[in-house]
Amino acid sequence: MNISLIISFLLEQRVLTSIIQISSQLTTMTWGITSWSARLDVLGVYLVSILQVTANPLRVAGTVASFALFLTVTGHIAARNVLGDVPIRNAFVVGAVPALIAVLVTTFNINSFIGLAAAIVFDWAVIRTLYEQSDAMSAYVTLIHFVVSVILAAVLFGVLALIGSLPGWCSDIFESLR
Repeated sequence: MNISLIISFLLEQRVLTSIIQISSQLTTMTWGITSWSARLDVLGVYLVSILQVTANPLRVAGTVASFALFLTVTGHIAARNVLGDVPIRNAFVVGAVPALIAVLVTTFNINSFIGLAAAIVFDWAVIRTLYEQSDAMSAYVTLIHFVVSVILAAVLFGVLALIGSLPGWCSDIFESLR
């Protein structure tokens, strides 16, 4: 069923407006119970406790950049296989958005399944906007982007695990990186 028909039906029945009114009244009552200073103090303590980073910021930036580059390559592969000849500059945006979502999910300790769903939805929206495709075609490109990313990540992880298990100097290099 079409979403616009459902919304128009709910508006005609005034169900949606009564839900919104009840929700706003509950929100007003909840916010009225606590004082502003207590809420700001709790929010400040929460943000400071979450955002305390013990990792080197340069390593974090390098990880984000390499992940964005990886997603850029897989996004361009997916778009090129589905849509044909496409400009590579669009892939840089397609790769950066899920990488930034991954950083936000990790920073704020959000459930990884919620982060994955958000990354896929935003990936779809960016692909739909940049490549100017229909919803179904954008969903197909997003699916191919997800599949290519998972397959290529599994292959790269396997290669790095094999290199890391080699006896000699290679294993010493990987041990020093830990």
